[in-house]
Amino acid sequence: MEYYFSATVLFLLLHLLLSSPTTIFYTQTPTLLSPITKEPNTLQYTLTIHTINDSPTPVILLLDLGFAFTWLANCNTHHPLRHVPCNTPLCASLHSITCMNNNTCGLFAENPVTRTATPGPAVIDSIILRTTDGRNVGPLFTVVDFVLSCAGPSLLKGLAEGVVGLAGLGSTSNYGTTTFALCLSGSPSAPGVAFFNSVGPYIFQPNDIDLSTSLNYVPLLVNPVGGSTVITYHNRPSDEYYVKLTSIRVNGKPVPLDPSLLQLTKLSTTTPYTTMESSIYKAFVQSFVAESSATMNLTAIESVRPFKACYDEDDVDATRVGWAVPTVDFVMGDVFWRVFGGNSMVRAGDGKLCLAFVDGGRDAREGMVIGGFQMEDNMLEFDLGRGRLGFSSTLLLKGTTCSNFNFTTVGV
Repeated sequence: MEYYFSATVLFLLLHLLLSSPTTIFYTQTPTLLSPITKEPNTLQYTLTIHTINDSPTPVILLLDLGFAFTWLANCNTHHPLRHVPCNTPLCASLHSITCMNNNTCGLFAENPVTRTATPGPAVIDSIILRTTDGRNVGPLFTVVDFVLSCAGPSLLKGLAEGVVGLAGLGSTSNYGTTTFALCLSGSPSAPGVAFFNSVGPYIFQPNDIDLSTSLNYVPLLVNPVGGSTVITYHNRPSDEYYVKLTSIRVNGKPVPLDPSLLQLTKLSTTTPYTTMESSIYKAFVQSFVAESSATMNLTAIESVRPFKACYDEDDVDATRVGWAVPTVDFVMGDVFWRVFGGNSMVRAGDGKLCLAFVDGGRDAREGMVIGGFQMEDNMLEFDLGRGRLGFSSTLLLKGTTCSNFNFTTVGV
């Protein structure tokens, strides 16, 4: 019997630490992991997979939390790829909307940066992955049948140097693992980590801290309006991940805003900084500036685009959770995701610190999109089987960061 893994299962992707010469074949998908790297010029996060040619070949892909499948700009390999036929259950599961030449299932690949799309054939390849016990890296794992799309080089515009495609982690995967966790690092030289097919443990140094015991959980929501960046699909829900915010607080005080605008708040790894619909953003910035003045004696200075509230870095103290500024809470019913200065303030040149939130415009598709910067050094667990999101708030409170997973020890 053949088992097909949707390319949406870039839940399974990882940068291989090819120190072990042995590939282990499992009867069930084990727990897997991948380092996540941040590219400093584009602020994009990438994963690296290895495809099987004459030898394992590294392939760097943009990490997109909200796209339905994985695509490569160039599928040329040293071995033939199998095409997915039209009018098959596998093609239907990929939500194909076109049939290409030679009766090949067609998928519309999208670039979330340029917001362009192009059709490409769905093909089957093999990739090699590294297993984990949650503490160390383990033996290699081979996914024999892995589905992806060949999109063409035109879709690479605007992507980080070296990126040759996109790793989609969208919510409508029908194959493979239903649980994955992301821990994004803000350091280009110290990668974060993704865990796939696991609800823990997630062991970080120092002191073997298990982050799976520190998560709060809220429901993951489905946006009934389909389409991630370019194409809207009739009668198909979105592939992106949403949560319901009930309010936003600054220093514990609610920001005056229309809470209905927060009903579908999206999480996005391709959005560098959290964006807000204009009315939310205006009220939020005003609250932050007022609290900064009243409680921290900070005076806003000339802003730096695209930010609105900036301060002289010399006036702001540093703490173990980042800059000493008012806290921001994303309130979700009885729990809240607290954002400290390490995730709310960014250096913007000329000695300025700026509030790392952006105006998304009056016609924004979502009232709020939580971006990559606010996710950094936070553990996020996407449990699709239970329909819930687990989140930790900043790991700095626990004396660790997302770059503190031990990739150097190979277990057995």
